[in-house]
Amino acid sequence: MKKLIYYCLLILTLVFIGEMKSEAKKVSGYIITNQNDTIKGEVKLYTFARRNGQVTLNSFDYEMTFVEVPFCKSGEKKITVYKPTDIKEYGFTFKKILYKYKSFLVKTNNISLNHREKQHFLQLARKEGRTEIYKHQKYRLSKDNMENIPYYVFYTYSEKNGLQSVK
Repeated sequence: MKKLIYYCLLILTLVFIGEMKSEAKKVSGYIITNQNDTIKGEVKLYTFARRNGQVTLNSFDYEMTFVEVPFCKSGEKKITVYKPTDIKEYGFTFKKILYKYKSFLVKTNNISLNHREKQHFLQLARKEGRTEIYKHQKYRLSKDNMENIPYYVFYTYSEKNGLQSVK
Protein backbone atom coordinates (compact mmCIF):
# COMPACT_ATOMS: atom_id res chain seq x y z
CA MET A 1 0.00 0.00 0.00
CA LYS A 2 2.86 2.36 0.84
CA LYS A 3 4.41 1.70 -2.58
CA LEU A 4 1.13 2.58 -4.31
CA ILE A 5 0.85 5.86 -2.41
CA TYR A 6 4.52 6.59 -3.16
CA TYR A 7 4.08 6.02 -6.90
CA CYS A 8 0.88 8.08 -7.01
CA LEU A 9 2.63 10.97 -5.27
CA LEU A 10 5.62 10.62 -7.60
CA ILE A 11 3.40 10.78 -10.68
CA LEU A 12 1.48 13.79 -9.35
CA THR A 13 4.76 15.55 -8.53
CA LEU A 14 6.13 14.92 -12.03
CA VAL A 15 2.93 16.21 -13.61
CA PHE A 16 3.03 19.30 -11.40
CA ILE A 17 6.70 19.99 -12.20
CA GLY A 18 6.03 19.52 -15.91
CA GLU A 19 3.16 21.99 -15.72
CA MET A 20 5.31 24.51 -13.85
CA LYS A 21 8.15 24.21 -16.35
CA SER A 22 5.91 25.01 -19.28
CA GLU A 23 4.62 28.18 -17.55
CA ALA A 24 2.39 28.79 -20.58
CA LYS A 25 -0.18 27.24 -22.84
CA LYS A 26 -0.35 28.14 -26.51
CA VAL A 27 -3.84 28.44 -27.97
CA SER A 28 -5.22 29.45 -31.35
CA GLY A 29 -5.82 33.18 -31.61
CA TYR A 30 -5.55 36.39 -33.59
CA ILE A 31 -4.61 40.03 -33.31
CA ILE A 32 -5.90 43.07 -35.20
CA THR A 33 -3.20 45.66 -35.73
CA ASN A 34 -3.67 49.41 -35.51
CA GLN A 35 -3.69 49.34 -39.34
CA ASN A 36 -6.71 46.93 -39.26
CA ASP A 37 -4.72 43.89 -40.45
CA THR A 38 -5.90 40.59 -38.94
CA ILE A 39 -3.05 38.21 -38.16
CA LYS A 40 -3.72 34.62 -37.10
CA GLY A 41 -1.42 32.63 -34.87
CA GLU A 42 -1.05 31.49 -31.29
CA VAL A 43 -1.62 33.34 -28.03
CA LYS A 44 0.57 32.34 -25.10
CA LEU A 45 -1.44 32.07 -21.88
CA TYR A 46 0.51 32.15 -18.64
CA THR A 47 -0.10 29.26 -16.25
CA PHE A 48 1.81 30.99 -13.46
CA ALA A 49 -0.18 33.78 -11.76
CA ARG A 50 2.21 36.69 -11.35
CA ARG A 51 0.22 38.48 -8.64
CA ASN A 52 0.04 35.66 -6.08
CA GLY A 53 2.53 33.06 -7.34
CA GLN A 54 -0.05 30.32 -7.85
CA VAL A 55 0.30 27.75 -10.60
CA THR A 56 -2.92 27.17 -12.52
CA LEU A 57 -3.04 23.56 -13.66
CA ASN A 58 -6.24 23.64 -15.68
CA SER A 59 -6.60 27.33 -16.47
CA PHE A 60 -4.51 30.44 -17.15
CA ASP A 61 -3.52 33.73 -15.52
CA TYR A 62 -6.71 35.63 -16.34
CA GLU A 63 -5.37 38.90 -14.93
CA MET A 64 -2.58 39.13 -17.52
CA THR A 65 -5.07 39.04 -20.40
CA PHE A 66 -6.02 42.63 -19.51
CA VAL A 67 -2.37 43.76 -19.50
CA GLU A 68 -0.59 42.16 -22.46
CA VAL A 69 -0.79 39.44 -25.08
CA PRO A 70 2.21 37.29 -26.05
CA PHE A 71 1.52 36.36 -29.68
CA CYS A 72 3.26 34.23 -32.32
CA LYS A 73 2.28 34.54 -36.00
CA SER A 74 1.35 31.31 -37.77
CA GLY A 75 4.45 29.64 -39.17
CA GLU A 76 6.87 31.63 -37.01
CA LYS A 77 8.62 30.91 -33.72
CA LYS A 78 9.22 34.45 -32.47
CA ILE A 79 6.80 35.61 -29.77
CA THR A 80 5.97 39.32 -29.62
CA VAL A 81 4.35 40.78 -26.51
CA TYR A 82 1.69 43.36 -27.40
CA LYS A 83 0.37 46.04 -25.05
CA PRO A 84 -2.97 47.88 -25.46
CA THR A 85 -1.24 50.73 -27.35
CA ASP A 86 0.27 48.29 -29.89
CA ILE A 87 -2.88 46.64 -31.30
CA LYS A 88 -6.64 47.28 -31.60
CA GLU A 89 -7.95 43.86 -30.64
CA TYR A 90 -7.03 40.28 -29.91
CA GLY A 91 -8.81 37.06 -29.19
CA PHE A 92 -8.27 33.39 -28.50
CA THR A 93 -10.20 30.21 -27.79
CA PHE A 94 -9.62 28.28 -24.58
CA LYS A 95 -11.69 25.20 -23.70
CA LYS A 96 -14.19 26.05 -26.46
CA ILE A 97 -14.76 29.57 -25.07
CA LEU A 98 -13.90 32.61 -27.20
CA TYR A 99 -12.14 35.38 -25.27
CA LYS A 100 -12.14 38.71 -27.10
CA TYR A 101 -10.36 41.88 -25.98
CA LYS A 102 -10.33 45.39 -27.45
CA SER A 103 -8.01 48.25 -26.67
CA PHE A 104 -9.73 51.39 -25.34
CA LEU A 105 -8.62 54.71 -23.92
CA VAL A 106 -10.18 54.58 -20.46
CA LYS A 107 -10.79 57.72 -18.39
CA THR A 108 -10.43 57.44 -14.62
CA ASN A 109 -10.61 59.67 -11.55
CA ASN A 110 -6.98 58.97 -10.65
CA ILE A 111 -5.37 61.75 -8.62
CA SER A 112 -2.30 61.56 -10.85
CA LEU A 113 -2.80 63.64 -13.99
CA ASN A 114 -0.58 61.22 -15.93
CA HIS A 115 -2.95 58.32 -15.23
CA ARG A 116 -6.37 59.88 -15.86
CA GLU A 117 -6.47 58.46 -19.37
CA LYS A 118 -4.79 55.15 -20.12
CA GLN A 119 -5.04 52.52 -22.84
CA HIS A 120 -6.42 49.20 -21.51
CA PHE A 121 -7.53 45.86 -22.91
CA LEU A 122 -11.20 45.36 -22.04
CA GLN A 123 -12.87 41.97 -22.39
CA LEU A 124 -16.06 41.66 -24.40
CA ALA A 125 -18.66 40.31 -21.98
CA ARG A 126 -21.80 40.57 -24.12
CA LYS A 127 -23.13 42.06 -27.34
CA GLU A 128 -26.69 43.37 -27.57
CA GLY A 129 -27.49 44.64 -31.05
CA ARG A 130 -25.13 47.54 -31.73
CA THR A 131 -24.09 47.89 -28.10
CA GLU A 132 -21.22 45.92 -26.64
CA ILE A 133 -20.60 45.39 -22.91
CA TYR A 134 -16.98 45.19 -21.78
CA LYS A 135 -15.37 44.43 -18.45
CA HIS A 136 -12.04 45.32 -16.90
CA GLN A 137 -10.52 43.49 -13.95
CA LYS A 138 -9.14 45.69 -11.17
CA TYR A 139 -8.07 45.18 -7.56
CA ARG A 140 -8.77 46.83 -4.22
CA LEU A 141 -7.29 46.18 -0.81
CA SER A 142 -9.22 44.14 1.72
CA LYS A 143 -10.38 45.84 4.93
CA ASP A 144 -7.34 44.58 6.79
CA ASN A 145 -5.05 45.68 3.90
CA MET A 146 -3.62 42.16 3.71
CA GLU A 147 -4.72 41.09 0.24
CA ASN A 148 -5.89 42.41 -3.11
CA ILE A 149 -9.48 41.53 -3.97
CA PRO A 150 -10.43 41.42 -7.66
CA TYR A 151 -13.50 43.26 -8.94
CA TYR A 152 -14.81 44.28 -12.35
CA VAL A 153 -15.63 47.63 -13.88
CA PHE A 154 -18.15 47.43 -16.72
CA TYR A 155 -18.43 49.63 -19.81
CA THR A 156 -20.83 49.92 -22.71
CA TYR A 157 -19.60 50.74 -26.19
CA SER A 158 -21.43 51.76 -29.34
CA GLU A 159 -20.31 53.64 -32.45
CA LYS A 160 -22.76 56.41 -31.59
CA ASN A 161 -21.88 56.94 -27.90
CA GLY A 162 -18.33 55.58 -27.65
CA LEU A 163 -17.12 54.00 -24.41
CA GLN A 164 -19.27 54.74 -21.34
CA SER A 165 -18.66 53.56 -17.79
CA VAL A 166 -21.58 51.67 -16.22
CA LYS A 167 -22.29 53.07 -12.76
